[in-house]
Amino acid sequence: DTSRAEAGPDQTTYSISGLRPATEYVITLTAYTEGGESERSGEVLVQTMSGVPSTPLSVTAEGQAPDTVVVTWQIPTETNGDLLGYYIYYQVVGSTETLRAETGPD
Repeated sequence: DTSRAEAGPDQTTYSISGLRPATEYVITLTAYTEGGESERSGEVLVQTMSGVPSTPLSVTAEGQAPDTVVVTWQIPTETNGDLLGYYIYYQVVGSTETLRAETGPD
């Protein structure tokens, strides 16, 4: 699907908003008058910046040993860029101190 935006005759800059994060787009431009529309410009490829991923899914935890818990999850449905890893937060029930473990990409 091709979407179209319109800029005024004195504009030479336009911000397209509402795009998807970490997505590649093709940009072309035409000029128009009452007489009609010009040929399209050459294509410009551009990628939007990464955004925040959605929440990991189906998080479970199971005690594996007296000092070990195994945490499992499914990747977020929307990574909105290259997923770099996960932070796993944990604390003793009733405690105010939160600790953090970190994983990297596979």
